[in-house]
Amino acid sequence: QLNAQGFDTRLIIYTSDTSRITYQSRMKELSTIEWRGNIDPTEIPKVLRKASALLYVESFDTLFKNYTRYSFSTKLSQYLASSRPIIAFAPKDIASTRYLEKHEAGLVAHTRELLDIHLKQLVINANLRKYIGEKGYKVSMSYHTRESINTTLQNTLMINLKP
Repeated sequence: QLNAQGFDTRLIIYTSDTSRITYQSRMKELSTIEWRGNIDPTEIPKVLRKASALLYVESFDTLFKNYTRYSFSTKLSQYLASSRPIIAFAPKDIASTRYLEKHEAGLVAHTRELLDIHLKQLVINANLRKYIGEKGYKVSMSYHTRESINTTLQNTLMINLKP
């Protein structure tokens, strides 16, 4: 829809050939989607930083939603550290979306309509892209570095192991 309105947008999906074959047939055929293969894990930060924005997706299926309700994806930690704005298309009552909303580190869409609105907001508003990217990076540096995680773990253990 954005391209029909004159915007030049693409969705680049990095995944294995097996996943591409599985999911590509379920997705609407769009010229704006580029399927790319797996990338070396050491290249992930560089690839993420090249993106204009990052799309984080979780399943709305009840079975998976129950699983992700309390889990936090390591992918999201990488996205936050990239300084790129994040749009999450996911259920609103799972850990990852609650975390993004709490820290204002991404736009969260629980419906297709809201996803369309957020995508357009990011495409047309450079200040919003910058703000969300910076917020995400600050959250990453505050809560997702080795040092901050070690400190949190040590404090939690000390509190809970006191006689």
